[in-house]
Amino acid sequence: MKRILIKKAIAILLIMAVTSFVLLTGCSLIGEVTSIDRAIARKITTVTLPETSPSNVKLDGEFTEEQLEKFNEVYNLLKQMSIYDVDHEKMMEAIIAGMTSVFDVYTMYVPEEHAQTIRESSSGEYKGIGVTITTPEDGIGAEVISVNPTGDAYVQGIKPGDIIIKVEDTILTKGMSLEYIASMVKGEEGTFVKVTVWRPSEEKEIEFTIKRMLINTIDASGHMIEGTDIGYIYISSFSTDMLDEFVETFNDLVLEQGMAKLIIDLRDNPGGDFYAAVSLADAFIKEGIITTLADGTGYKEEYTSDSYAVSIPTAILVNGNSASASELFSGAMKHYGLATIIGTQTYGKGVAQSIYDLDDGSQLRVTSYKYLLPDGSNIDGIGVAPDIEVFPFEGYEDEYISSLEPENDAQLQKAIEILESK
Repeated sequence: MKRILIKKAIAILLIMAVTSFVLLTGCSLIGEVTSIDRAIARKITTVTLPETSPSNVKLDGEFTEEQLEKFNEVYNLLKQMSIYDVDHEKMMEAIIAGMTSVFDVYTMYVPEEHAQTIRESSSGEYKGIGVTITTPEDGIGAEVISVNPTGDAYVQGIKPGDIIIKVEDTILTKGMSLEYIASMVKGEEGTFVKVTVWRPSEEKEIEFTIKRMLINTIDASGHMIEGTDIGYIYISSFSTDMLDEFVETFNDLVLEQGMAKLIIDLRDNPGGDFYAAVSLADAFIKEGIITTLADGTGYKEEYTSDSYAVSIPTAILVNGNSASASELFSGAMKHYGLATIIGTQTYGKGVAQSIYDLDDGSQLRVTSYKYLLPDGSNIDGIGVAPDIEVFPFEGYEDEYISSLEPENDAQLQKAIEILESK
């Protein structure tokens, strides 16, 4: 089935308050003036499919007679022998969920009761407990990497390093994606959710009852590194609000605080909105391919930068929890030599999902594209290698970025050293 692509729409300026700033190259100011507002272009691309009438799956053409007989045998045994009544609605939900589970961890069926909370996750606010999670080493559950001080999880005592192993009475399994786990935790503001964590530092399980609250997130924030002309911007997630926050922070650091060099921290950033990553890369890349989306049929679509770009010596910090959109951005910046990538190998998620809202409010998320770096390589299962590999200082290997003091942060200190030499 051929896809019809609606080409890039007109770029929208992100903020109007600051219209220009001095273009910085190396350590010196030059006369040309441009604007990060102009350099970041929101590229709106929509892939649509021709409408088709629903058709029944011809099971006999896809499955063997033995497979169909086995299905009927199991169904009849359940119906006849179980002490419980057959709930056909729940059974159908389980069958649909099972179909999606044979592909990859990102392809999933989301029941209606969880779908709405997932839809919120690309915005700058959500109703939840206030934690950021990643996949633990064994792939089971969700590891907390930061706790928002405005959420009830912080008040109740959940800590970075805790591994969520159960939500209410549901034990988390290896096949559950982070988005699905997050949807279980989120819910109506003012309600409570029971969360059980395994705390490795104490080798015990702890149960919390946590109130869901409206959490306002700031996904891009920054400050000057004391005693230097280096600015630091931490991007916690590529949400739809992140671009505005980045522009506001960047302009303030340049115009008000004299920033001449920049550190962008993408450590523990799980990714987020594809278009936010493309647009941020467009702000720094003057000309060339940012990324290419490729589906399973050979169809490809290139995303390219426009002629406006900022120029400032830049270092990007990454680690094993930098994933998806973080890798798209850092990989493109590395390809064009626009930033020194410092830290450890990134997570390795180089695929993108198409999201379909079903008529009953449920949702289907299908891995339908892989995204390629400008050189045509795909980092799925591989990650982006840093230009300079730096491991945490001895004794701070298990510390989370959010709790590290600057002097104890080996990767940050290396970035400062690199930029001060330029």
